[in-house]
Amino acid sequence: MTDTRHIARQQQHHRIDERNRAVRALLMTPLMTSAHPEFALVRRHADELSAWFAREAGWPLHIERDCARLYKRPADLDDATRGLPGYERRHYVLLCLACATLERADVQITLRRLGEGILNLAAAPELAEQGFGFTLAGAHERRELVTVCRTLLALGVLQRIAGDE
Repeated sequence: MTDTRHIARQQQHHRIDERNRAVRALLMTPLMTSAHPEFALVRRHADELSAWFAREAGWPLHIERDCARLYKRPADLDDATRGLPGYERRHYVLLCLACATLERADVQITLRRLGEGILNLAAAPELAEQGFGFTLAGAHERRELVTVCRTLLALGVLQRIAGDE
């Protein structure tokens, strides 16, 4: 009888440890692809994690077959410690345009097609009304695009297939 209790306790501790690792992984990588080492844990504990994040932080968690997305909403939007290092408003706009382009693209995309898609979306009159323009004409715009692409590579949204960027 004590062996059964001991095994049950060990299983419970293992499950709690796995769930805690999944929580930490999601907090550090709120946009997680299936290539992430902890993705299997996130999928395994999906229901518990979704309920916990909703209850404790009010953050929705969406888990699909090949990715997980934790929608973290900061309490203080003026907190200077939030955001990606070196990112300004323009970088975030480009990041959103890149994600919109990728969402509409095939599974594989070249950097050229990604850039063309971003340029097409950036030409929207609504963005121009807000004072945003992007043409890739200046060196600073090309550097901004490289920064966004490197961020997408680091997050696992983009992957190198052959060559380099």
